[in-house]
Amino acid sequence: MAFWNAFKKTNKKQPDVKPLTPDTTVTKSQVQPTTTKDAKLNSQILIKNLATEKVTMLNKNNCYMFEIALKANKIEVKKEIKKLYGVTPTAVNIIHMLGKKVYRGRKSSKRSDWKKAYVTLKTGEVLKQL
Repeated sequence: MAFWNAFKKTNKKQPDVKPLTPDTTVTKSQVQPTTTKDAKLNSQILIKNLATEKVTMLNKNNCYMFEIALKANKIEVKKEIKKLYGVTPTAVNIIHMLGKKVYRGRKSSKRSDWKKAYVTLKTGEVLKQL
């Protein structure tokens, strides 16, 4: 019976793993450097770039808007912008947005809270990757 075979305990062999010893070293050629594209995907602070009508009007004044992590602060956002885009922001303003109340039939629920950051750059500087 194939159904009962799923519950049987089997002795599966684990693959042979060599333990790390103090004499094994990793050379620089074995470690791959992270590029800005990889760092952008792995960013824990900047979640996404917001593209709305308000943001397009603010772009004329060198101001960009991002959705950020709830635990992020101004200093972390400033460092992350400098790391990913190579531009130092002059000002970072953060707003905590409360989730909206949503109704689906008779049931009501709430969207999750989120934060957004207004990042202002010097005149003449542009975020090219957006």
